[in-house]
Amino acid sequence: MAHNQMKLNELIHAVSSECESLKYEKETLENFNDTWQAFKSYSENKQELFYKEQIAAQFLKELFDYPERIPNSRIARAMIRALRVLGDYHIFGRLLTHNGKLQPFMSEDFRQAILSFTDHCKKRNNADQTIQRRIRVIHKFFEHLTGSGVDACNDITPQHISSFVTGLAGYSKKTSDQYLESLRVFFKSLYFSGQRKDDLSKSVPTLYYPKQDRIPSVWSANDIEQLLSVIDRGNPKGKRDYALIFLVTQLGLRTSDVLNLKLENINWSESRIEFVQQKTGISVNLPIVEDLGMAIIDYLKYGRPKSNEPYLFLKHIQPFDRMKNGHYLITQYLVKAGIPLKTAKHHGLHSLRHTLASRLLEQDVPLEIISSILGHTTVESTKPYLHIDIENLRKCALVSREVAENE
Repeated sequence: MAHNQMKLNELIHAVSSECESLKYEKETLENFNDTWQAFKSYSENKQELFYKEQIAAQFLKELFDYPERIPNSRIARAMIRALRVLGDYHIFGRLLTHNGKLQPFMSEDFRQAILSFTDHCKKRNNADQTIQRRIRVIHKFFEHLTGSGVDACNDITPQHISSFVTGLAGYSKKTSDQYLESLRVFFKSLYFSGQRKDDLSKSVPTLYYPKQDRIPSVWSANDIEQLLSVIDRGNPKGKRDYALIFLVTQLGLRTSDVLNLKLENINWSESRIEFVQQKTGISVNLPIVEDLGMAIIDYLKYGRPKSNEPYLFLKHIQPFDRMKNGHYLITQYLVKAGIPLKTAKHHGLHSLRHTLASRLLEQDVPLEIISSILGHTTVESTKPYLHIDIENLRKCALVSREVAENE
């Protein structure tokens, strides 16, 4: 039976089983179940046998005046989380991570639109990562609409779109473009599915930026050494973090690729890592140097939680599933190492990828080979890294000066 067609008691049973399989703590499950049973009684009093977001929202509003007031009570927040877990499973068929932030409840119309849009993206064979990114954007758009008193897709106007896009001021070009692209795809799906008679994708504006290559952020060799030296490899989490960060400094993997690496991607007999890139779909085959291999083995033997998950790097809190974010991983060790978080420098995992490109340029490795190592589809994607090869830029400046003096 489809998860969004289950009766409430069936949904509760399915979610409870899912939580148990993910090793949720017994106390958490008991608290969840208390909330679910109370909500089930509330729904039955309203003659409703199925899960409805509006009824869940009414239930919490009557109890805590949520979301107008965000409760500080641990019990209240636990009850809100319990219902959010039900709602997530009802919509997506799985449990989602919300990083502790209480998520607002959507109107039934918006919820159906999310379901329809998810199916639309799957039929187009979009990657899971792409679908999740687009859903996050649409969630934010719906939050904006809800705050403006709109709770139905047919009530959206070009003015609402303009108001939302105005709020993107200050975002990077890449992030803004992703938001706008997600909105266009969403509105086209509404139009082609017949949910709207007009195509609002034409009302999504195009933002123009000065044409220039962004100079990638890099760390010095000393910074990298300091960063790795402060990681405590005496505990399981430290073993994971060291192996992960060292891997990126050595091989320059994208964040999405390193977090999606699976145990099967490591070819121990040939000391290589073989995987298909999330972004490009291109197969990559990279060597594992001895130090990196030892760091990964140390993590696998003495650090990785016992789990049936296929992914190499797992979270160290229950449920022990795939890591979703690597940004804060770097930040905590930069602070510990006393390396300033300069406002002009990005300091996520991706900056370590940039650093590898810089180091290869300094060693006069041809741009074509660097492009292959980084997994770029064209050399054009690698050219911005030329701006960070300071030594060769200095040589160019000296040659230019000599030519000018000899004319």
